[in-house]
Amino acid sequence: MKKRILLSLLLALCFALLLTACSGEKEMKGMISEYLQNENGVNAFLMETNGEVIGVRLTDASGIYSSLASYPDEAILRNAEYPDMEVTVTGEKADEKLTTADGTEVPTYMAKKIIIDSIPVGEPLTLKDGTTVNTRLNREGLSYFAPDGMMLLQIYNQVPGEYFVDRVDVDIVSDEVQAKLYLRYQEQRFDDIEQTERAWAEYCDLGKPKDFRAYVARQVTSTSFYNDRVIFYYTDVTLSRNVHRYYYRYYNEIIDRETGEQVSFWELFKPSESEMREWISKDYAWDPELQSFMAENFDPSWVHFGLEGVTLYIPWDALPNDKGPVQGGGRYYTNEEFAAMLQDWVLPLQETHPIPELADE
Repeated sequence: MKKRILLSLLLALCFALLLTACSGEKEMKGMISEYLQNENGVNAFLMETNGEVIGVRLTDASGIYSSLASYPDEAILRNAEYPDMEVTVTGEKADEKLTTADGTEVPTYMAKKIIIDSIPVGEPLTLKDGTTVNTRLNREGLSYFAPDGMMLLQIYNQVPGEYFVDRVDVDIVSDEVQAKLYLRYQEQRFDDIEQTERAWAEYCDLGKPKDFRAYVARQVTSTSFYNDRVIFYYTDVTLSRNVHRYYYRYYNEIIDRETGEQVSFWELFKPSESEMREWISKDYAWDPELQSFMAENFDPSWVHFGLEGVTLYIPWDALPNDKGPVQGGGRYYTNEEFAAMLQDWVLPLQETHPIPELADE
């Protein structure tokens, strides 16, 4: 019985493969080198794929889809808005071939589906040594490429002119405060050119290997919790230290809901700043070196105020001898000693985006 079932499955698989082969459909990835147009817009194009040039014909039935982090779908291809657009084409061989500028006929396909993979955006960057780096937009966000086509840097969750800052409801902060905060976090964002310079330097130091692992950069700012006076913002940053390791940093800010200005961390506590610094450093009595470091170098941006308590995250580059990162030293609000040090207006905190409770059936 098992043999019959296995044989049936194998026959079904073979039949499916045969149908695929008979359909003549083929998937091809490449870069558009020339658009061909009629009075209605682009009706064909030439593209380079795997070292050869092929032609692609479009019909009204050709599906055009974008995988880009932003921008519209069909229009940017139908209107030939971007040279050097990278696409993935699924189609069948066409009877009539297209020709290149020199009159050479090339294999041509009728497009059933076209996915836009990336487009060039903005002006090329010029690095300190004069190297020109091209910028493209793909499904992840912006990406930067060396002159030889190697990707140096991939930025996640960012498109031109936009920064991923969570915009809270207007009943928590006003439109004016939201706009103010949006500009604030634009200014605090990592620098694209600096990260590209670092990636290019290592790429050259390694001898420009074909398997170079592109640097990454990601920054997201979101709201966490709030009370009647302040709202807590949390920023998550990921950067490449080198091709092998990432650098993670989490930093927090406290913002006045009425003015949009930053509120000092120490204003949340009844004891003075010096008293609180001493109290915080005591958490690290088990490591005298770390305790001394915390007493002298503690940064309030390392502290995250959550719904039930606080946590602390020290980034890797803050500690001597590459000891970081260190996470710990948190306190629950149920801790009587800690809760007693907080100003009376701090608790309770509310969620900015609470998960709705499911209704009972």
